[in-house]
Amino acid sequence: MKKLLCLSVLFLMPFCSASPALAENSGVSPSACVREAKAARKLAVDAAKQDFDAAKLSCRTGGDEELGACFGSCENERKECLDPIHDASKECGRNCQENFRIARLECKSSVGCGSACDTNEQFLQCLAPALLTRFSCNAGCRAQANAAGRAACKAAFRSCIQTCKSQVPRD
Repeated sequence: MKKLLCLSVLFLMPFCSASPALAENSGVSPSACVREAKAARKLAVDAAKQDFDAAKLSCRTGGDEELGACFGSCENERKECLDPIHDASKECGRNCQENFRIARLECKSSVGCGSACDTNEQFLQCLAPALLTRFSCNAGCRAQANAAGRAACKAAFRSCIQTCKSQVPRD
């Protein structure tokens, strides 16, 4: 139970609280600091993914523009195939998070810990089952997404790549 409580504290503590002086000095609230950090991270990850995809395409095609165009269309088809699956998974995850948020508010109300809940042992014990439920719920969302057609999208992508390889003459 102590391990679960420790995990609960880790997941419930705000990330910018480790450096409240940073947030105070910049005039930004800790929650705004976290939002800004998440937005910056997303931009960096998106840019890195685009660079990686371009490099991977170049490796696959050996610089052949015609083959690159064909592979690019395969990538676009795969994205179109996966987008609805990702959207459904995200929606499912939002439902898990909303249920957890409600349970957290109920625990906060029943324990009456005010603003110091994240370190209150009774609050953490109350919240532990909701944390486990949220983790199980998120795992269920991922399993549903995998069952919902990722394998079919992968197979269609591989088939498209093979078609490109057979249609584009190689020197």
